[in-house]
Amino acid sequence: MGVSVPALQKWRKGASQSSTNRLKLAQFVALVEYVEHELLINDVASWLEMPIRTGVHLTALDLLAENREVLVIELASEQATPEKVLDEFEPEWREKLVDNAFEVFTASDGSKAIRPRD
Repeated sequence: MGVSVPALQKWRKGASQSSTNRLKLAQFVALVEYVEHELLINDVASWLEMPIRTGVHLTALDLLAENREVLVIELASEQATPEKVLDEFEPEWREKLVDNAFEVFTASDGSKAIRPRD
């Protein structure tokens, strides 16, 4: 959300928020409530932290940090596939964001297996 840790600590102690931070917080709360109540995602916090797609180290929370709320809503409402959201966010996501630490290979017995990449 772009709010510093010291600002959060001050809020917890009762300090007032700047109008800019109050707006950021209100927008985030509105988005969370919309996703929870209208799109029926029960545990929004966990959903925001899950990878958008298996093998890609990007989450909906990362999209929010980049002010891409529309992509988050499209993803949550299933108006866009994870691949479409990733294409919109980072056209080269397949090269830049895919976790290539492991690979699938055919083992000596003919079955598929997984191993760390060299």
